[in-house]
Amino acid sequence: MARNISYRRQIEGELEELQRRLMGLAAASASILGSPDTVTVASTAIDIARDVFAADAYALWRVDRGGAWRIIRAFGISDDFASRAIRSAGDGPNPPVVPFSEPLIAEDVQATAMLADMRDAYARERIESMIVFPLRIRGQRSGRSSSLACSRRSIRLTRMLLVAVATQAPRRSMATSPSES
Repeated sequence: MARNISYRRQIEGELEELQRRLMGLAAASASILGSPDTVTVASTAIDIARDVFAADAYALWRVDRGGAWRIIRAFGISDDFASRAIRSAGDGPNPPVVPFSEPLIAEDVQATAMLADMRDAYARERIESMIVFPLRIRGQRSGRSSSLACSRRSIRLTRMLLVAVATQAPRRSMATSPSES
């Protein structure tokens, strides 16, 4: 019976934390959607990620005009990692898009097949786990937000948050174009 009470208290604590994060997300959404300035939007997106997801580093990626993925705003990562450009083949004249539509959760980046090309960079940066959100910009998945952890983390609370966001919040897109960054 004591275990049930302890477990119940743990779940209640996690739900309180989830509610706090969701309220922060809702409040921040209004400010990010109200700004036409891409620098402000990118900075606010990083601030929101820092408030909502516990991680050691954060990055906001966009596809540049040449079709390469570049970090446009970051927190907690090295300049060497932030200056990387990742070449990605697009579809003919179309720029590359994020190859997934739902959040990608990688508890172990070294064991996640989709991240194989970045394994060495993640190892140098000591990134062990991450969550990546595809960002829709003018209807295309041409941006992504990453929360990067330098130690493996349990993602139970993150999964709960994702379920809550997916079922409660309407999907919104950033209203900026890739050429504005």
